[in-house]
Amino acid sequence: MTDRCKICGIYDQKAKACQKFSVKQTDCAYYTPIEYDGEEPLTPEEHWTLKILDMKNRSMRGPV
Repeated sequence: MTDRCKICGIYDQKAKACQKFSVKQTDCAYYTPIEYDGEEPLTPEEHWTLKILDMKNRSMRGPV
């Protein structure tokens, strides 16, 4: 894992691994900054869900 992986919301600190990828990603398209709910960070699963929803929302936009 890269240093960028360790500050990604999808990175699982307990398992010390990316939640979704087992190979080293140097420029990962799924990188998402860690988001917080109050003082607690969201879980890697919650970050993954938010990232997928965000990507689907972006892909649904047509030309302006």
